[in-house]
Amino acid sequence: MISVDLYFRSEEDCCVFVKVLEEEIRWQCGGDFSIRRRFPGRSMAQDPPVNMLPEGECFPDLIIYGLEKKEDIAELTRLRRSCPDAEILIAAEDSPAPTDYVIPGIRPAALVIRPFEGIRNTVGDLVRLLLTKRMEEGRYMRVLTGKVDYYIPWRSILYIEAGDKVVSLYCEGRTITFYGSLREIEKDLPPTFFRCHRRYIVHRIFVETICLSSGSLTVRGGRVIPVSRRCGRILKKQMAADGPEDNRKKEGLTP
Repeated sequence: MISVDLYFRSEEDCCVFVKVLEEEIRWQCGGDFSIRRRFPGRSMAQDPPVNMLPEGECFPDLIIYGLEKKEDIAELTRLRRSCPDAEILIAAEDSPAPTDYVIPGIRPAALVIRPFEGIRNTVGDLVRLLLTKRMEEGRYMRVLTGKVDYYIPWRSILYIEAGDKVVSLYCEGRTITFYGSLREIEKDLPPTFFRCHRRYIVHRIFVETICLSSGSLTVRGGRVIPVSRRCGRILKKQMAADGPEDNRKKEGLTP
């Protein structure tokens, strides 16, 4: 999940950036994100959520700060000390001058000046940067479709199906089809995926039932997928080793 904190005094400015963020993140990774509204100069406990505030607090991956006063520079410096790994996008007025806040103590990744023209490209580039980090951490899969690159969280994939020279990823809420083979994909899959058939790979955290007599299994949403008796037995053992669903969640095996 990508976590974003927005610091804006203006409701209108905040809404502009929220809209662009939601569109860019949904387009690039299917909506695996949280956005929180913060108010410059106020404590985190006073800040109401904009969208999908997660349980507890977490460090943001991206901070977007509406810089209007010189006093904001000190707060940005404190934020950088608190969140050393976060990317920072500054949305600034004409004053103070960029030389006052584009400094090592803040290290902004990007800067836009009112009237904030071109923010979609800037935000899109930062989202891609964050998703690339996630991919390097092994949490996302990069899919090249020819028209656009998608970054798909492994935990959102229900199953993978091979067709005629193409592969389809069936995720919660959408399907992505691209040229490729299961053999190529299988090399990079996390251990929670299982090849149950020559044409199918299932994400076992989403497998709901396995019927050896009929040679089939059911994944979340009711889709029935073929499975051999041998593979069905192996998959059952693996699922039993995962433990109950609540334990699997603690171990990060479920969304």
